[in-house]
Amino acid sequence: MLMNLILGLVIFSSYSFGSLTEILSKEVPVGCLLTKETKYLKQKVEGKKLILRHRKVCGDKTSYLYIENHLVRTMNQVLMIDVLADKISGVKVLKFYEPKEYSASKSWLKSLEGKDISQLNKREGIDSISGATITANSSIRNIEKVLNIHQAIELEN
Repeated sequence: MLMNLILGLVIFSSYSFGSLTEILSKEVPVGCLLTKETKYLKQKVEGKKLILRHRKVCGDKTSYLYIENHLVRTMNQVLMIDVLADKISGVKVLKFYEPKEYSASKSWLKSLEGKDISQLNKREGIDSISGATITANSSIRNIEKVLNIHQAIELEN
């Protein structure tokens, strides 16, 4: 866990200078309000009790941004996952250290929008990625993890 935290800090320091909130603010539409939240879960979910997320308010919509850093094959991928009402509102790859040909396309990531945990579990309406199966499976698994954490936070509130 400490290694993931250190790796995440190294990744973000190479991504841009500034706080995580400043970095994420460049990734959201102009006019949206972004605030950092630290949540402590009563019980571990997906091996975590301490959760850092960002609340994004755009007009009358409030969603939550989570940063998920995980190993794909031998190298890391960093995803920004936007969750709105227990569904995926958006997924963006912030960093991908595997060879480019193994990356997920923007259109494939967009196809995940609107999906909830049960649809992801069943792989309902999710196409395979030829030549990037491990990336697709890793991405979906980690997005499921984020949705599980999000649901646990919402249940405790």
